[in-house]
Order: sequence, then C-alpha cells, then structure tokens
Amino acid sequence: MIVVDGRTDREKLFELLKSGGECSELDFKETLDFSKKIDELDFVKDAVSMCNHYPGGYIVIGVDDDGNPSARSEDTNWVQFDGAVLTDKIRKYVQAPLTAISQLHEVDGHTYCLVCLLSLEDGLLVPFSKLGQK
Repeated sequence: MIVVDGRTDREKLFELLKSGGECSELDFKETLDFSKKIDELDFVKDAVSMCNHYPGGYIVIGVDDDGNPSARSEDTNWVQFDGAVLTDKIRKYVQAPLTAISQLHEVDGHTYCLVCLLSLEDGLLVPFSKLGQK
C-alpha cells in the first residue's frame, strides 16, 4: 500500500521503489523530454489523473516499469523536473491550483526524480480546460 504523504525525500523514494510496482498511486517513467509534446502531454495526463484520485500519488522518473534504474534516463535533462516547471506544465491544461512537488536524488550513480501530486483539499475533480494534441 502506498501512503501519499507529500514527502519526496530519499527514504520515500526507497519506499516507493520497494513497493512492488505501479498502481493507481504510483507511476514509473523511464525518461521524459518536455521538448517533445507527447512527453509533456503524457506527464500532464498522469499528473491530473493522480490528483483526481484521492489523496494523490507519485511519479518516479528514471526507472523502468519494475522500479529498476533505467538506462534510457542517462541523457535526461533533469533541470526540466523542477517543481515550478512541472506545475506550469500542468496548469497549461487545467484551471485548478494543482502543484507538483519534486526532488532529485542521486543513488549509486543513478539519478531519480520523485514527483508528488496531491489531490485538491476540496475533493473536487479537476477537468482539463485545454485540448492537447500529440
């Protein structure tokens, strides 16, 4: 069971990686490149989906579907995963105060980004306000 508590520290990363795999509160991404529209839209879709499922969820970038370090993430531009950048990406498509909390972690020479997305306090679902084309 994943406890969505807003933490993005190293211990939370280890907890999620050992959880046994993806579920409605946890998604693994090998890599994302926001210069590609398809990656931006996939991230936003997953982020809004997590926010619409109380209490929210986590996205771990830099791992395969089994939670193992991804070789595909070696060339990833990790600066693009700043919480403010991620929040701006999401808010381009929704009119709600959704916020992404993110933190980078270096473990045994591999970089991970842990992103937490919490549901709105009022419990209302967040609809998309803008169409995205891949």
